[in-house]
Amino acid sequence: MNKVIPTALIILAIFWFSGQAYSANHTATMLGKYNILARHCAHVIEFTALFLCLRWSRLSLKTSIIFTALLAFLSECYQSFVPGRTASFFDVFLDLQGIIIGIGIMFLLRKGGIKWIKT
Repeated sequence: MNKVIPTALIILAIFWFSGQAYSANHTATMLGKYNILARHCAHVIEFTALFLCLRWSRLSLKTSIIFTALLAFLSECYQSFVPGRTASFFDVFLDLQGIIIGIGIMFLLRKGGIKWIKT
């Protein structure tokens, strides 16, 4: 049960961020010229964390990949209904990079002898 909580929190955060109206305007004010870089990095980091939490919860590699990819697509669909936001296939691409990075982290941890993720 305690392994489900981090996963659920990440999913809630993804949909909360996706539901913020006109969020690009808000972050542009705060981050200036780093706005786009920060937003793109956030996509990758969120979905890397989600993928790793799913694996930590003992979901299979295939199920974790499918669930994370599906959530990437659904979050963009949801975002298309939010004022001032649009769905972007590039954002889904960034989210999928999070899966690839997560797989890399998972195998690096296993190679280093850390076996908290079952392969």
